Amino acid sequence: TGILNRSAVLEQFGMSLARIERNRAPIAVVLADVDHFKSINDTYGHSGGDAVLKEISRRMNSCVRHYDCLGRYGGEEFLLTFEGCNLQGAAHCAERLRMSVCSEAIAVEGMTLPVTISVGVAFAEKARPDDSPGLIRLADRALYNAKNNGRNRSVLLTFAGNTESAEEPRSVPAAG
Repeated sequence: TGILNRSAVLEQFGMSLARIERNRAPIAVVLADVDHFKSINDTYGHSGGDAVLKEISRRMNSCVRHYDCLGRYGGEEFLLTFEGCNLQGAAHCAERLRMSVCSEAIAVEGMTLPVTISVGVAFAEKARPDDSPGLIRLADRALYNAKNNGRNRSVLLTFAGNTESAEEPRSVPAAG
């Protein structure tokens, strides 16, 4: 895919947390998952699925800053970090990612395939390196919220220390 693998993205995430703690800056941790990816693999085979993952990686990489962190977290799941953005900036970044993927169909084996992603965001005004598991859990919870509420959307939850907020999720439905 041309992006970081799981161990490398987690290592970069740890360095991001150390930096934002030192700089007292906020951070957004994003988990993005390809919607209905199994059906892509079932229909187009693993080579078709690989082509989709490569194109999604390229599109997402084109809309992140050079110092943001982007990597493959699991099969069709991506982990990203956005350092120093406020709550509204985090929501904007998540939507920009989502739109970069779904705005144009992806060419697979001579066909064009509409592909969407669901995005979960954990936003922290302050975080420490040992908050890593809690931030990922919260981003995962936001991602499942997006999936369970129709897919092709982003959901943002806020993080306070090692406790998840009781704040209602901020969901941005698909445009159109």
